[in-house]
Amino acid sequence: MSRASIIAVCISDKNQMWDLPEIPFYCHTEGYDAKFTPRDNNNMHRINYFNKRYGDAINTAIQKYPQCTDLLLIDTPFLQNKAQINDLVSRYYQHTSVILGASIWCWERTRIIKWIRYYDFLSVPELAPPLRWYKEKDLPVGLMRTTGVGKCWIFSRKIWERTGRFLMPSPMQAGGSRCLDTTGYEILLDCDTRFWIHLPAPSLPRRILNSIPYLRRFY
Repeated sequence: MSRASIIAVCISDKNQMWDLPEIPFYCHTEGYDAKFTPRDNNNMHRINYFNKRYGDAINTAIQKYPQCTDLLLIDTPFLQNKAQINDLVSRYYQHTSVILGASIWCWERTRIIKWIRYYDFLSVPELAPPLRWYKEKDLPVGLMRTTGVGKCWIFSRKIWERTGRFLMPSPMQAGGSRCLDTTGYEILLDCDTRFWIHLPAPSLPRRILNSIPYLRRFY
């Protein structure tokens, strides 16, 4: 199947660069509101805002590229990860009736000892804290069946057309597969296609203070 049948879609406050010319790309900048930028997963107004923007982006992209059969919804931090995007698209076309998402990881540096956690656990509840890993070589590999994916994922246009918008799941989430009717499709997390979110590390004194309650368990 031609890669031109996929549309890559993102939302942003400004137009973004895209370095995969074989895949059509649409960046949706309309409706940006800076007051919803701070991350707050308990703010229903914020989540409704993002669900509407993601939905408007997809509907506009389909109007621009009516020949598309599949959608790659991708967040702006990952747009330049060309190799990983290529891997994800190639793997998607090796399967039928699937929803495929890349895996999103981060190093947690809030204490003296750092660890890896799954960043987008609202999309993938199976990998939610307290799960953690201390070495990259110990992370899951291959394809994992999950109840959802997000941040960078590919799905059939037919799924989108069932509702034409993102619904509000429980727990609340924006722009992930749990916000759609995915009946009849297998949801897979590609643990070999990894994206990394770089979180700021607190100062050393703060990391020490954060570690004290946990150190007391052992002394």
